Amino acid sequence: MPIRKIWRESRSRFVFILVALLVLTGASLFYDAQAEEVVIESKDFHEAGLRTIRGVLFPFWAISAMFLGLGGFLRERAVGSLDYTLSLPVSRTRWFLYRALNGALQSVAAALIPALAVPVLAALFGGDYPVGDALLLGLRIGLGGLLFYALGLLTSTLFAGDYASAGIGLALVFVLTKGTRVFETFERLNLQDAVIPMDMIDRSTNLIHGQMPWHGIAFSLVLSLMLSALAWKVTSATDF
Repeated sequence: MPIRKIWRESRSRFVFILVALLVLTGASLFYDAQAEEVVIESKDFHEAGLRTIRGVLFPFWAISAMFLGLGGFLRERAVGSLDYTLSLPVSRTRWFLYRALNGALQSVAAALIPALAVPVLAALFGGDYPVGDALLLGLRIGLGGLLFYALGLLTSTLFAGDYASAGIGLALVFVLTKGTRVFETFERLNLQDAVIPMDMIDRSTNLIHGQMPWHGIAFSLVLSLMLSALAWKVTSATDF
């Protein structure tokens, strides 16, 4: 019952985000705004696929993952449904665990499905993009970027209003994605470069070559678990 309740409350947001990411992915795949080129004519889906997954899917997914982390007891108290939730024979820890796992799985799915749409769309329009590359890049985004989801999870335990949580979450996502490029000292901490390192991309084919490193993703996952644990501690300590 708790899992069903959490899924029912979050599915509309997840479906909306997934559809939006699929639309953005398709639009970027077929049209290169910077080069003003229609990819269907050039059939260069290798370049378009990499540009789409790294340059469009990743930043928009990062924002989406943060939104998937929002919700929880503070929001339920604000909308008046908290008393019913707490009256169910389920501990706060289990509620938090179910919500955290549900959102994490949705975040990974929201990265994988649009990434896998790239080879499907390329094949439908007479081109190709390796399914293996799309699967690996989508998985790396979904796992390495869970830090953005954990930020949303944490802010939702600190601020009751959706606007406050979303605003602070967006600011933190901006710092992680753009701030680490502005300041050279923190450039090595840029998550986009850790998830999809360009030195592991063959510039002549725009495809993956060699074994991609996982230490940056592992470090991001550890930070995600730490932020999630902090969110759980805040939830446990809050008097509802």
